[in-house]
Amino acid sequence: MAYSETDILKTWQLNAKPWIETLENGDIPSRALATNQAIVDACLSLKPQRALDIGCGEGWLCRALAEAGVEMTGLDGVPGLIANAQRKGGAQYLTCSYEKLLSGLPEGLKPPYDLAVCNFALFGKDLTVALAEVVHSLLTAKGRWVIQTLHPDYPMAAPPGSWVTEDWSAMKRSFQSGYAWYRWTKAGWQEMLQRAGFKEFKWEEVYVGEASSPLSLLIEAGK
Repeated sequence: MAYSETDILKTWQLNAKPWIETLENGDIPSRALATNQAIVDACLSLKPQRALDIGCGEGWLCRALAEAGVEMTGLDGVPGLIANAQRKGGAQYLTCSYEKLLSGLPEGLKPPYDLAVCNFALFGKDLTVALAEVVHSLLTAKGRWVIQTLHPDYPMAAPPGSWVTEDWSAMKRSFQSGYAWYRWTKAGWQEMLQRAGFKEFKWEEVYVGEASSPLSLLIEAGK
């Protein structure tokens, strides 16, 4: 079964408040233990001057990179998340869904950027394919797109190359509705990015503690 971007976005709009509370209270241990620092380090290693966080949520990554001297702009399609990010400051934040980004650049967006980043923020399939071409166009000639996603080899019921449905039941907060995301294979990621014009790739596996299987995959794609 495929899911529309509208359906996916709706679940995040419904759950903006508990998601903000989840991050503020550190309710996802793997983020504090590994994945947050991994994406920050991957971005800063590229020494960007200007960067775009696509699917920035409540803006924690924008703030972390801005504190290191990067001029940050964050985009997200959930007004409640963007409002929270704007209150916390540290960067420019614009309300813009992925579908709207495909139809034209929002006012305030000023490409090209040295870096685009998506941290656990790519949920759809066809939309991600279309978004990749837009991201390619927003980058400088030496720009990079850094993506963090659940590792294709991470053990779970839904195999890579299929849709995953989850119900938030593992969360401490009270969430509404379920949510869905498409689980790419590693080969699928590379093929999709190559079709969008990316030619250079770097892959990094992120482990949490002494786990035998990597939790996430960091993808660095360049022109």
